[in-house]
Formats: sequence, C-alpha cells, structure tokens
Amino acid sequence: MNEDRQTEGKPAGATVQEPAAASRGAEERRVPSDIETKLLGDAPADTPEELEAKVAGKVLAGTRGASAPVKQAAVTVGIVALVLVLAFVFQLAQFPAPVIGVIVVVAIVMFALVLVNPHVVRTQAGRALVYTRLAKGQPVRVMRLGGVYQSATYLGFQSCEPVFKYIKAFDVVFDAEDAVRAATGHGVERVLALGGGGFSWPKHAILDHDCLHVDVVEIDPAIIQAARRWFYLDMIERYAGRRLRVHEGDGRAVLDKRARRLEAGEPKAQRYDAIVNDTFSGGEPVRELATVEAAQAVRTCLNPGGVYATNVVARDGDTSVLRSTVATLSQVFVHVHVIPAEEDAWASDDNYIVVATDGGTQFSGTVPFDEEFLGEVLRDEGNVAERLDVAQDSLERLGELRASFGDSEALVNLDDVQMRNAISSHYA
Repeated sequence: MNEDRQTEGKPAGATVQEPAAASRGAEERRVPSDIETKLLGDAPADTPEELEAKVAGKVLAGTRGASAPVKQAAVTVGIVALVLVLAFVFQLAQFPAPVIGVIVVVAIVMFALVLVNPHVVRTQAGRALVYTRLAKGQPVRVMRLGGVYQSATYLGFQSCEPVFKYIKAFDVVFDAEDAVRAATGHGVERVLALGGGGFSWPKHAILDHDCLHVDVVEIDPAIIQAARRWFYLDMIERYAGRRLRVHEGDGRAVLDKRARRLEAGEPKAQRYDAIVNDTFSGGEPVRELATVEAAQAVRTCLNPGGVYATNVVARDGDTSVLRSTVATLSQVFVHVHVIPAEEDAWASDDNYIVVATDGGTQFSGTVPFDEEFLGEVLRDEGNVAERLDVAQDSLERLGELRASFGDSEALVNLDDVQMRNAISSHYA
C-alpha cells in the first residue's frame, strides 16, 4: 500500500469589479468554492486574501475574528510563557555545563516529538506508525507499515490534494466518460474503490467531481479509524454526505456477492462505471483480487464501457507482478493498458496503473507491450469462495465484539492475549 501543491477547493466563479465609488474600491473578488462554502457558510464574495484568511481561521482555528477577551487571554498567556522561559534560562545558567547539555538535549527531543506527533496503530498487517514529516518544506502526515509508506496527506486546507503521484493516476478512469455515456446515458458517476488506506483517491475524486458517488471497501477497521482520526476521512464524509460510503469488509467477498446478485437479475443490484484497486497485504498485493476469477467478478460488476484500474508496484525493478497482472486481466478483458506512475520523493519502487476495459477508450500515457511481456496467469487456489465466506463471517463477529465493548479504539489497542481472552469470554 503506497500514497503540484494545489488547494483542494477550486474557484467556483470568475472575478468581478466593484464600482470605483464603493468603499472598498475596485478590488478583485472571488466566489468561495464548494468546500469553502461548507466551511464558511453562505458568506458574500471576498477578495482572495480575505477568503484565504477566513478559511484559515476555520480550518486551523486561528484567532482571526476572535472576540476581544479571547485575544486578550492569548496575549496574557504569551506574556506569561515568555516570562517563564526567561526565568528558566536564568536558572539554567547556574547549572554545570554537562547538566545544561543534558537538559537541552531532552528539550530538543521533546520538541521534536511534539512536532512529529507519532502514533502507533495496530492493524491486521502489523503495527503502523503515523507521524508528521516535512516534504519539500510542507508538513505531511504519513502512515508507515512494513517499511513502506502506506498513506500520506497534506495538513490543513490541502488535505484532499494527493501526495503520491500514483493516486492522481487513478483519474484515468474518467477518460472513459464518453464510452460509459454512450452505453448508459451518463458519464462516470459510480465508482467502487477497493482498499481505503488514507482514502487519498476518494477524497480527491469526490472534491473534483460534484456528481461522483464512491463506495470504499476497507477490510481493516483500525485503518478506517486511523483515516478518520488523522487523514481527514471524517471531514470528507461530512462534505460528501451520501456520495461517499465506507464499508468494512473483504474486497473479493464484496465483488463476488455483487456479481452473484447481478447474475441473478436482482433489480436493486447496481453496476459501477469504474472500479479502482489499491489493496495490499503488508507490502504484497492481495492475491484473491489478482486472479482470473476476481477479474471476472470485476467485469460483471462494471457497466458497459466501464473501466477497472489497479495499482501495481515493481519492487527493486522486479516486474513479475506487473507482467502477471497484465496477463491475468488479458484473459478476461478485451483491452489492457499499462500506465507508469513513478514516485520520485517517496519510494524507490515504481508504480504502474494497469487499466482493463471492454470499451474502446484510448488512454493517454500508456506504454506498449507484446506477448513476450506477459507473465503467469493467476487463478484461485482451492475453494476461495468458501474461505471468503468464512473471512466475512469473522469480520461480522468482530464487529459484534467491538460493538459489545462500546469503544472500538479500546479494542484496537488490546494486545494478542487480551484479544483472545475477550473473544473467548464473548462467545463462551
């Protein structure tokens, strides 16, 4: 699982000029974007500088616009803090040099910890570390698991702008707008995202496409909880409303269940215009989603002209997984394309978006390949359907267990022995 610097909201209107006689003069004004309107309410148009200041005040909880008592209290606290620092420095000068050195080192370490703000998350794939680091002078919050960056987000108002290049490469699914519209009468409006992580692509796509509805399937409840707490998932859920639905479950089980319902002709079962796959188990792709049978389920769940896009990582230059993915999808779809999405700053490995479709969409940035490039065709091993049903049942039981605790975070933080004891007592 892996994850230029434009603000998330786009200007929603053109600038206008006020009459020269107006008290503010002929200043440039800008209409707030959708998300700015969500944050600010129905405020009148302001100059870009005023709008930025207002938004910063809402997002960062600044003191702009605060009442006089609040400002006075902030000034008082600042003065007291300055006096305390000066007193500490004066007292520190009386200690021997070695003691001063130790105190300074401890202070620096504590200050660094406050800036980095590290947190440990117990995931199904192991312990993940969430912390903040600088990237090209900007603070970026990351989740690191298994030695790789699983997710990343800018802080504040750029939180919906993707950090990793390959995230934006998933936008290739919108190239199929014409093909989907020709077949269904509408463009790419419903997307299924397999793998949530930091929800980078759903956040970005929801903001950029006003009519888009995204269903996200994430198997790990700890990842969903971390995304809401540190990666702004809660913010985008409030903004999107019903346009974003988060499901805790197994991606393959969800695909198989939807495919069976569609094949049975259930009227309420709907197809998707696009499906994107960014799932990994630790540092490896999820095999159950990389087989011919999984691709057949994906194809069944797509509308005519729809697109399937999956992220593939070539670790240390090894393209065997990429070649196998292309070969496997070629068994099911009419057209398969490979689009490079190299990461320069965040990983030494190369990312590729493999796109599969039965439609005639021409995608930009693709690289050609021939028959010799194709690798091993992957197929399900054993009774995958039965194993997936067991896995889904286990997830439902775990959900009941978490509900009985009443505090999902308390359950996530249990160690292995406590978890076994809790499950044994709950189902005894």
